[in-house]
Amino acid sequence: MWTDNGACSGGGGNPSPSASSGGGGTCSASAWVSTTAYTGGAVVSYNGHKWTAKWWTQGDIPGNNSQNVWTDNGAC
Repeated sequence: MWTDNGACSGGGGNPSPSASSGGGGTCSASAWVSTTAYTGGAVVSYNGHKWTAKWWTQGDIPGNNSQNVWTDNGAC
């Protein structure tokens, strides 16, 4: 299960699943983009959190996917 630890300072609201990126905090990782294919180990920022892909994925929203492909590394 995913745990939401809240947004980081300056973070945006919770974008809709069709949004191309989420969060607006101070994450150093690139923002998640729904049309980008990510390989295992890829790191993105989404909704104020930093996420790491467990395996290849495209279109799976960090923190909101039944495949559990993203690991939440906490607020950034």
